[in-house]
Amino acid sequence: MKRYCFLIFLFAFFIILNLQSQEKINLQNVRNEFRRKNFQAVIRILEGEKIKENPELLYYLGISHYNIKNYEKAKNYIEDLIFKTEIEEPYILNESLRAIFDIYRQNRNFDDIIKIGEYVLKKIENKQKFSSSIPIIKNNLSFAYREIGNIYLRNRNFNDAISNLLTSLNYNPDDLKTKNLLGEAYYSTENYEKAKEMFIDVIKNEKNNFWILIPSIAYYREMSEQQEREKLLTFLQENHLSYKIFKSFEMFSTGNYEEGLKILKEEEIKKNTNGDITFNIISRIFPCDFSSYRVYLNFIKFFPESTRNTSIIMSLFRAITDEGEQNLFVTDFENIIDEIAKDEKKKDIIVNFYMNIIEGKFERKLSSIDDYIEKIKEYEKLIEKYPESKYKEEILKRIGDLYSKIDEYDKVKEIYKKIAEEFKKEEYNLKIAESYFKEGDLEKAEEIVNNFLLKDKNNHRAKLLLSKIYIEKRELDKAMEIIYDIVKNSKDRDILREIENLKSNIFEAREILEEGILVFLRRFDNYSTRLVPPDEILFLNQQSKEIEFYPFSEQRQETEFKLKYKIDQVNSLTQPYVMISNQDGKYFYLWEDKVVLDKNKYRQKNIYKVFYPVKEIASYDFKFNGNVEVVDNNYILNLNFTFFEDNWELIVKNYRNYGELLQIEPLPEIQDRNLIVWHIKNKSLNIKIFYRENKNLIYYFPEIEIRKKSVTEKQFQPESKEIIIDNFELKIENFVPSFVKLIEEYIKIYNFSERIYRK
Repeated sequence: MKRYCFLIFLFAFFIILNLQSQEKINLQNVRNEFRRKNFQAVIRILEGEKIKENPELLYYLGISHYNIKNYEKAKNYIEDLIFKTEIEEPYILNESLRAIFDIYRQNRNFDDIIKIGEYVLKKIENKQKFSSSIPIIKNNLSFAYREIGNIYLRNRNFNDAISNLLTSLNYNPDDLKTKNLLGEAYYSTENYEKAKEMFIDVIKNEKNNFWILIPSIAYYREMSEQQEREKLLTFLQENHLSYKIFKSFEMFSTGNYEEGLKILKEEEIKKNTNGDITFNIISRIFPCDFSSYRVYLNFIKFFPESTRNTSIIMSLFRAITDEGEQNLFVTDFENIIDEIAKDEKKKDIIVNFYMNIIEGKFERKLSSIDDYIEKIKEYEKLIEKYPESKYKEEILKRIGDLYSKIDEYDKVKEIYKKIAEEFKKEEYNLKIAESYFKEGDLEKAEEIVNNFLLKDKNNHRAKLLLSKIYIEKRELDKAMEIIYDIVKNSKDRDILREIENLKSNIFEAREILEEGILVFLRRFDNYSTRLVPPDEILFLNQQSKEIEFYPFSEQRQETEFKLKYKIDQVNSLTQPYVMISNQDGKYFYLWEDKVVLDKNKYRQKNIYKVFYPVKEIASYDFKFNGNVEVVDNNYILNLNFTFFEDNWELIVKNYRNYGELLQIEPLPEIQDRNLIVWHIKNKSLNIKIFYRENKNLIYYFPEIEIRKKSVTEKQFQPESKEIIIDNFELKIENFVPSFVKLIEEYIKIYNFSERIYRK
């Protein structure tokens, strides 16, 4: 009996303790703060208290953390609320579900959406008071299964894609996004009847979303006969977006471009899409090349302000390389521009078009000083014709940069002085200082930069230029002090990258150590290669060599050199011209010269470039075997490498230029936009890249780069020393500190150029 009384007492004691805890928390105070949206106050009151079994308090704490974007804590509290308590209030469940689903969506935790959604759905399915929660749960379950299905679809796992997309439809039978994806999955498995069923449903019922209407109509048209398409069109209302998109597809495909553009113009204006709908249709039908350029010019005429126009123009210039075809394209484009120019309000658009034409014409045509001068003159004519254009500053900058590339520094200074005065922008004085620096007038360059820094003392670009000036003047302590300041305080990636690129100079003082300084020497072997279509694959080498001469001191003003290189062919281009000798039936380059340097311009370098002929070579580092095949409407690129050493890095660039990427095997370590990277630890790598077949292209090969870096560290004492690496000479004189660590980097690169062959 006594034991029984003791248990009753103990139970009562814990009830009293719990009531005291509730009094300590002051529930009404928590409710008031939560209603006022004082979420930090709610957290201060509740955090650390024992509320694990109280759904209302867990709700206040979880939602408060959610509202201040502390998502990890919010997730933990809401999960405890849902899985570990019995929720009685529908509003608590609804708001908690909305918050937790939002957190899962942000992190793309689709499995967690399914886990919590199906758990709650099963728990409340027979409870009438929670009926408002069921649509929330089903919509999120549909979303999660749709996203998982889409992932399987993109990885070409069509059966799992179909299974997940069907489950998604079970939860939301009217979801047209899911039906569009399911149609694509059925299409990929050649189940055309079911694919049509899905696409027809989308076409008939989607009223607004052109992003799913366009692929649905495109796939349906590919599978259907003309009679079927005409019949479906009769079911669509002419004022609906689905009808207009379908009708424009039909018109474009039969060559009725103008009418196809007109049908969509009104819809583009209404939705403020500025040509996006039309562009997505024509880009599915027409390749962006000479065969279809008039379609794209008509698009520009209808939508001159479209953000797509610059990429269209540049793509056409890159695709149309024949001079006669390019001239015809430019003439037709200028006629379109003349029509657009009738609207006085579009002058700036016209100037932008002409800037694109100039850039397109000269993108592959800047091999001589005359080419640069011709491009400069075209920009000067453009400014003369449109002197009040908002693009005037940008055009002048381009002219200044072009003069800089041909070392016309007096012109560069003149241009940037004009820009600085006309547009009242001090930063252009840095361009003037940079010109003096490149000429070798270090004192004048330093004076301009220091004056600039008096007005803008935290300008890191000015500081970077000043550090380069000090390096050239051999005032390394000053230079490194500035560089450390920039690295410490700047977040500008371009500036920080430029600091890294100082390594590529003859020497780089990268880091001052307690006992001395680091000096970097870097040597490149760079093999630029290309592949041609199957059965004609060659591994070709176009090797270029730059010989750069710098004076080693102000006293030494003369350098003699000799270059001898064996070649298999005679045809080549060199700057300046060199003699070609024949000895024992073999051809050689023989180049002897003497460089004399003006003591007043000892910084200026003399560069001689030799471009060796293209010749077939064998790689000493790897074996390569590559081919392409078309299987089940898929274009498959096979790349098989066998390396003779480990630790290479293989990079595939621009791999999406062929079209839609479906799958990559094996998965790369890095996949970022149009860049995929494998780190080769074993000596073999067999890559498969799957694309959907592009019927406008015969052959495609992406740009591939293979690289390897080896690093050697050496130490030596500060006596005057010459270091020879191949034909590269570095003489270190008395400006070197008392102790030096020398780091030699040897970088070998193979580069396969991108190749595209169009029908």
